[in-house]
Amino acid sequence: MAEDIAEILQSFTLSSKELQITDVGREELSSGLKECQSSLIGKIVGEKVANYTGVKNFVTTAWGYPKDLTVVELGPNLFQFILSKENDRDRIAKGGPWILDNQLMVINRWYEGIEDDEKAFKLAPLWVQVWNLPVHWISKDVGKKIGSVFNQVRDVIIPQIGGKEGRHLKIAVLVDIEQPLLRGTIIKVAGGVKWVHFKYERCPDFCYSCGRIGHSERSCGTSLSGNEGKKDNQYGNWMRAGNANGKMSPQKKQTGVIFNPQRRHWSYQNGDWVEKERGETAGSDVSGGLDETPIAVM
Repeated sequence: MAEDIAEILQSFTLSSKELQITDVGREELSSGLKECQSSLIGKIVGEKVANYTGVKNFVTTAWGYPKDLTVVELGPNLFQFILSKENDRDRIAKGGPWILDNQLMVINRWYEGIEDDEKAFKLAPLWVQVWNLPVHWISKDVGKKIGSVFNQVRDVIIPQIGGKEGRHLKIAVLVDIEQPLLRGTIIKVAGGVKWVHFKYERCPDFCYSCGRIGHSERSCGTSLSGNEGKKDNQYGNWMRAGNANGKMSPQKKQTGVIFNPQRRHWSYQNGDWVEKERGETAGSDVSGGLDETPIAVM
């Protein structure tokens, strides 16, 4: 605030009336504070600017027609939702993800200064499917452990129907949307390691180049240096749950793996990653033990 005043004083010659300081006390602010304390703030993360009517219609339906809901547009893709009942505010703040026109709306409780606090909207809820798990690993405890790679685990569900792709876990997590979406993680069990991959349910628009939510590949400014010999797109449609049909990214067709003469192989031995000698194949381990798990690096 002081910086804004300093800029005004440097830019304009103000009259005595304009220089007059008006003191606004807590009494005058009480009605506005009361209303704000009964509200949530939502920011839509994406390149498309949402219109007021569309947002109001969406939240009214998605939130179950809450009583006395008032929607206020604070700026481009920034909205205030005034709800009289605390249980409605709590249910909505802990719910989600809220996806409007393939864009993620991040919800947070109001506090003074939230409109200008970009960090208030960096964590968002997403449902993540965990695949490539042995059947005896499918448990809520394992799901919570795997979910620890995210900022917070809210819930773990074990679907009873696996389908053609097999069985998987579903975890509700809080994701840092300033960082690339995680494609999976390496887990260790009894000295052996295994890659499990993630798929995101109702996934909003994200960049197939850098993996971040909120913009497309066409407007991405992230440098792709260091990706020589690897897939054109490090992220893609295959990260969306329900896209197991092999369709390519709508943003840019993926061409698979480029030939890389420097391809390396690693194995996990005695708690460390050890690079194999050139000419030794990934399948040359003869021990058969779980403590020597080969992984190819393109």
